[in-house]
Amino acid sequence: MTKIGAKGDIPYYFAYFDVACAALAAGLWLVWPDIGPWPLLIGLAPWVVRWSLSGRPSIGTAFDGVMAVFFLTALVSVWAAYDRQSALAKLWLLVGAALLFYAFANWQVAGGRQASRQQAWLLSVLGALTAGYFLISNDWTALPAKIPAIISVGKTIQAPLPEFPGERLHPNVVGGILAMLAPFGAAAGIMAWKEERLWPIIAAAGLLGLTLVGLLFTMTRGSWLALGIACCLAAWWPLSGLISKGYSQRRNWYFGLPIALALTALLVLVVWSSAADSLLQILPASDSGGQRATLYANTLNLISDYPLVGSGLSGFTLLYSSYSLLAHVGFITHSHSLYFDVIIEQGVIALIALAWMWLLMFEGIWRSLSVKRSSRTRRRRSSGDASHEEASVETGRSGKRPIRYWRIVLGAGAMSLVVMLVQGLIDDPIYSSRAVVIFFLPLAFGVPILRAAAAPSRRWQARTVLIAAGLILIVAVFWWRPLYSRFSSNLAAVRQSRAELGVYNWPEWPIQDAVRREVELSSAIAGYEKALELHSDNTSANRRLGQIELSLGQYDEALYHLQKAYLAAPWDNATRQLLGEAYIVTGDVQAGRELWQSVDNSISQLEIRQYWYDYLGEDPPLTWMRQAAE
Repeated sequence: MTKIGAKGDIPYYFAYFDVACAALAAGLWLVWPDIGPWPLLIGLAPWVVRWSLSGRPSIGTAFDGVMAVFFLTALVSVWAAYDRQSALAKLWLLVGAALLFYAFANWQVAGGRQASRQQAWLLSVLGALTAGYFLISNDWTALPAKIPAIISVGKTIQAPLPEFPGERLHPNVVGGILAMLAPFGAAAGIMAWKEERLWPIIAAAGLLGLTLVGLLFTMTRGSWLALGIACCLAAWWPLSGLISKGYSQRRNWYFGLPIALALTALLVLVVWSSAADSLLQILPASDSGGQRATLYANTLNLISDYPLVGSGLSGFTLLYSSYSLLAHVGFITHSHSLYFDVIIEQGVIALIALAWMWLLMFEGIWRSLSVKRSSRTRRRRSSGDASHEEASVETGRSGKRPIRYWRIVLGAGAMSLVVMLVQGLIDDPIYSSRAVVIFFLPLAFGVPILRAAAAPSRRWQARTVLIAAGLILIVAVFWWRPLYSRFSSNLAAVRQSRAELGVYNWPEWPIQDAVRREVELSSAIAGYEKALELHSDNTSANRRLGQIELSLGQYDEALYHLQKAYLAAPWDNATRQLLGEAYIVTGDVQAGRELWQSVDNSISQLEIRQYWYDYLGEDPPLTWMRQAAE
């Protein structure tokens, strides 16, 4: 029995009920995306029982307030979405992710070392099952042959099996899941090895081996890279301790300096665009989106359009087609960047909230290392007495060393989070897919150590909030007009995308310009005009307003606004294409042709524009457009 509240005790096995209900609710949302809120009744059932027995529906965590902010942005994103049904389906998956987070956190706090051991084994089994499912279900002929030898082995494995009747998972998504779960397989193996039990060691090795084999066969090099970096960081900490010879300050330098250099290199790549482009061209090409550099560059204007409110959950495909590529492309489902996807869907506030939660997790890691150092100090001062932390953990069979299960599973959670964050730089298999149900899971393992250090953690958070509030106040005082302009253009972009994409359906509408001539866009146009009154150099407002004016045949106005947009963002492919078109249809064919020569026409965007003017049949724009095509 474990006491967790003032009213009474709750048996330990209640944690199993909690996790089972959360998993069942998340599973229902996974299998039936349109089921709506009904699984929430299952997911919250343990909360009601715990409230009646202990006076609290759940434990409090350091993540509660920030997670509430994140979900507030998610609710706003449902309102903003042009496809409300898809947005709600993703919202419920995020709710399922939160239920799993709290179920595992409650289990961690209530169960101690027993919970840590069981959670490591549960997630290692989940990783092996996911790998097995992928190996027997994957269609090895559906995707391009990245590594022919692996594809050949995969076909050999499936040869004696009947045709798979179920759903096939995308290899990138499976790779992201397996890379996140692999550290828990390693944690189960470490625990078994420390317990000196042969059969658990064999079982853990088998589960981890199957997980890694499945990860290899997904051929997702981003997942391999992310897991490799997480493993290097995990190995570098003890190595830095050996190099520093026990000096904690020196060890901090040895451990932190390579990380600081790596982060500096990333910042340099962000500033030095040519170097970043060269590096990105080396990275694996997306099966659906082409080279990462082109995809990221095209995505930046969506970030500019929806920075504060976001564009809505699960709406990337048509947004990218309509406002970045300027042609219907229905197979690019996300930006292949976790950070870009969050901003585009939920706005920058959501990314700040996530970053805060991730920093809290790493604070927990750092505090766990401090606990280890303080334990050593106490042992030196009192040779015969064990610390409280040591007394609370189970020893191995030999009785020589305490097994700190909580620290092992905390390390696995940290590695899992690092995998997601590193892979998020070049891909987004978790947030952009139904695998988002494990999005918050790594954070659950930081809850116990953060609860133990709640007072200093709250002081750190309070100082951070005050500093952030001060910075926001300064920005609001000196740059309120540009900020308000961005907010206004973001709302206008939401109104435009809801009006246009809410009715657009290809091939029923062969081109989106035709949609703009039919739907009501006056409120969106008024929003863009208000944004430009506040800040005339608002790139997003100028580009989006110019695009609307081109579609409506207001060519002189479009030329003015697109020239302003081009001066602020000459690198943007969509802006160059739109401005080139505006030059042509206003009679400056040579200027338009020269600008179009710099446009990426990989999916025949320019030919689509010529089709539109052929469809209109209006002279002289049609004549000038045909001259540009010669």
